[in-house]
Amino acid sequence: MPFRQNSSTLANLVVRTSADPNALAGSIRNEIRSLSRPWRSLMQAMPELIANSPAAFMRRFPATLIGVFAGLALLLSSIGIYGVVSYSVSQQTHHIGVRMALGARASDILKLILRQGLVIALAGIAIGSVGAFVLMRILQSLLF
Repeated sequence: MPFRQNSSTLANLVVRTSADPNALAGSIRNEIRSLSRPWRSLMQAMPELIANSPAAFMRRFPATLIGVFAGLALLLSSIGIYGVVSYSVSQQTHHIGVRMALGARASDILKLILRQGLVIALAGIAIGSVGAFVLMRILQSLLF
C-alpha cells in the first residue's frame, strides 16, 4: 500500500555506512525533519537494534537459565558436602577429644577433618560420575 494512502504504518530507514553511524545521525535526522510531515525518529545503530531484539533475547535466555540452574546446583552441592562433613565430625567428637588429650594440635585435627572431607567428596564425585554415565547410556537408548 502506498505510504501516502496509509500514513499510520511504521517506516524504517536503514542507512549503510563505513563511517561511525553516530557521526552521521545528526545529518540523517535533519534530512528526515526536512520532509513535509513531522516524523518521530529513533536512531539506533544496527548492533544495538539486534542486541535489543526479541530474537536476541531468545538466544540469551537458555544460556542464562542454564547458568542459574548451574549456580543452584553448586549451592546445593556445597550445602550437601557441608552436611556430610558436619555429620562425620559430629560422629568423631569422642575420637577428636582423645587425640586432643594425647597432645594433638588444632592444626592436626583440622588436617584430619579436611582430609576425611576430601575423601568423602571425591568418593561422591566418583560415584555420581559413574551413575551419570550409566544413566546417560540408558537414556540415550530411549531417544530417537
